[in-house]
Amino acid sequence: QSYSTYGVFFLLFPLLRASKWALDRSLSIRRELGDKWGVGQSLHILTSYHYVSGDFEAAIKTAKESRHLYRTTGDWWGYNDCHYIEALAHY
Repeated sequence: QSYSTYGVFFLLFPLLRASKWALDRSLSIRRELGDKWGVGQSLHILTSYHYVSGDFEAAIKTAKESRHLYRTTGDWWGYNDCHYIEALAHY
């Protein structure tokens, strides 16, 4: 959770390299632990990272994976929020 929080924090400032590092670390740890919801959250924030950095195709791809995990864990707020960011990336 800490790395995900750092990832969001770094997105608030133009510290994209630090944000990417923290988000990749968060995703790696959560995958190792088998935490489906945590992986979904890390991918959700990574979707925001891709959107902010202008990589819209990657944002769409990570959003779809995140939404799938949110749906399987029953987190409809996360699902809808991630869907919104994906919609922004389509523009």
